[in-house]
Amino acid sequence: EGPFKRKDVTTGVDMIDLWKVITSYVGYDHAGSPGKDGRRRVFSKIDILPPKIICTETYLVVGAYKKEAHAKNLISYMKTRLFRFLVAQFMYSHHITKDSYLFVPLLEMDTKWSDELLYERYGL
Repeated sequence: EGPFKRKDVTTGVDMIDLWKVITSYVGYDHAGSPGKDGRRRVFSKIDILPPKIICTETYLVVGAYKKEAHAKNLISYMKTRLFRFLVAQFMYSHHITKDSYLFVPLLEMDTKWSDELLYERYGL
């Protein structure tokens, strides 16, 4: 057990025993603006927390899963151009909030998503 006892956790209790994908509340330096290579650098950090590990409000939990593979597939999805583009549409500052994900489609994480798979799925 870490510095926080389970009984003292009041938010996100249902996620404690799951694999969690987190991203920092603060986005990349340029707040979603494309870099010199044309890629949008939206997230400054993406990570997976295993079951029984929790985080503070400095991070947003993007997804929580029973299987580690599903968490890894979410990270693949988050690294696609489509995902980053849709999140960047709601980035008005360096902060990423829950509302930043409003345009992002919720997909099943049984698939390791790539730009090619998403382009085929959505006819892009």
